[in-house]
Amino acid sequence: MSLRARLAAALALAAVVVAGAAAGDAATPMQDRCFFARNAVPAFCDTFDEPMPGGRGGDLDPAKWSVTRVSGATNLGQGMFNEFFPTTVQYCTTVVPGVVPPNDSFVCGRGFGEANHWMTAVNDAGGVVWISARILQPFDFANRTGTIVFDVDAKTAGSHSWWPELWITDDPRPGAHEGATTTPRNAIAINFAGGGCVHGTPAGRTPTDTGAGTAGIERVLVVRGYRTSNVAVQAGEAPCYRVRPDHQNHFEVRLSRTRLEVWASDATTTHGLSFPHLRRVLVATGFRLPFTRGYVHLQQSHYNAAKAGVSGMQTYHWHGVGFDGPSLAAQRAYQVPDAHDKRFVWPSKTKFDGYNLGYRLDGAHPFRLAGVDLTGARSAALTLTAWTEGSSPHVTLRYRLNGRAWRTFSDPRASPSFTTASLVVPVSLADLRAGANVLELRGAKGVVAVANIDLLVDA
Repeated sequence: MSLRARLAAALALAAVVVAGAAAGDAATPMQDRCFFARNAVPAFCDTFDEPMPGGRGGDLDPAKWSVTRVSGATNLGQGMFNEFFPTTVQYCTTVVPGVVPPNDSFVCGRGFGEANHWMTAVNDAGGVVWISARILQPFDFANRTGTIVFDVDAKTAGSHSWWPELWITDDPRPGAHEGATTTPRNAIAINFAGGGCVHGTPAGRTPTDTGAGTAGIERVLVVRGYRTSNVAVQAGEAPCYRVRPDHQNHFEVRLSRTRLEVWASDATTTHGLSFPHLRRVLVATGFRLPFTRGYVHLQQSHYNAAKAGVSGMQTYHWHGVGFDGPSLAAQRAYQVPDAHDKRFVWPSKTKFDGYNLGYRLDGAHPFRLAGVDLTGARSAALTLTAWTEGSSPHVTLRYRLNGRAWRTFSDPRASPSFTTASLVVPVSLADLRAGANVLELRGAKGVVAVANIDLLVDA
């Protein structure tokens, strides 16, 4: 039985048990919403009411989201191309082992007496790993203070464990993260890894007994021209908030070009009917962003949690994600699935280890993109993650579409030691056609593997 079928069977059984236990209860499962304390009107809101499988994002709607997975378990010489390891997930109240992408991004809740919501699950296997979901609709905060809202059980055991992050980037490059080569061009980011507030986290070794206590914001980053700096922040009225697994905190991020406020609640005790003690936990000024329209990324990040004495496997529960402002057209995203190749431990090759999500570029590698809609198209781009070996002043990639001319893209950042690069590659509309398209990629100057590939069309 496949992992997806095994997961579905376990979840169906759990839903039947819970439904039977509640048969005499007239109450219906509650409905999530995008809650704005200032009663703003959402320009974008996703409450994850129904699973929408079909892309790399598992149950996330591929018309609204693009999901990226990046793993530090990448060793090109040993055949590791963005390797992800099976993880144990907490699917609402059911613990399911052995889950791998894309089933690590899933929706549940209604069968357990609560609103459907979205969950992400990761096993860091002693390394650095993150799963990032980007909203395809742009967020515009020009000449105003824009508000982004989201609810998540924001547990953390500190910067050597697991935590949520929020990024707003000026372009749609995948998997924005703090690092020499995955850092976006221009961005602002909030790291929710504790900030001296982490207390009461038990040193559990399983993914179901960690994360209770208090948490806070570790730092705020601003990126200008690929250069990252920490922003000086002022603590709010009560910067530490209470957290509890599967009990969401409510967050409001209020952003203008020169000011950031973060508001947070303590963990709900009513499954989102109320959010106790919503208050401003942080204020940041003294920066000037070089953009006023960008893309919102929600992220689960890990860094060798075993070193902190806690499990490297964690599940986060996300509810009611949205933002206000102008309602802009979403990008159309045509996604290449992950490679999902089993890997065996090198060099013995006798024991199963993990799954390679990246594709090795041995010669020209073809990828098929179905159902491309060019109606009203103004521009297009490829976004992807590339891995390199050896030293090269730039990451260079060759590509063509539908058998037309080969084109060359060179990343503008110069470094003698690139390993992982997040790229936005321009595409000529003349190279595309409505319907089925064939993309070919070929490495140059050390590029040997790629993953997280999207064709994006702006209309």
